[in-house]
Amino acid sequence: MRFMPGHGPLQQAVEAGRRLRLLISDELREFRPVEDSSQRDEHDYEFFISVAGHLQVIMGDRNILLPCREVSEQMKVSPRTVSRFQQWGVEDKFLVKVKEHSFRSKGGGSAAEFRFDVSRYSGLESRAQDGTSESFLRATT
Repeated sequence: MRFMPGHGPLQQAVEAGRRLRLLISDELREFRPVEDSSQRDEHDYEFFISVAGHLQVIMGDRNILLPCREVSEQMKVSPRTVSRFQQWGVEDKFLVKVKEHSFRSKGGGSAAEFRFDVSRYSGLESRAQDGTSESFLRATT
């Protein structure tokens, strides 16, 4: 795992998503809410995919956590929106859910665990690690 001092992996992934946006295919754009390319912001499905992809690179060969409350705070959307983005990520084969979340009414539950398919983006790992100045990566499939 590679973490910047004072930054958790989720915050680091959000920053990486701001620097290097992962674009989804035109086919998916027809079915998923994505801002116009001239109006890209941090509240849409595409930015969520960017965060998840960069988080997988940061975590290496470990499962990633995308807890709805924490991700919603970072993206400034509702936890329900993040839950919907997670479902779509699985449907669109960006994410594989490897462990279900557990809810405990008195706290102590755990977030679902995922794996992001970094092979969907050519060179995602090397570009993210190198801190490339490219602002977008396009899905290869």
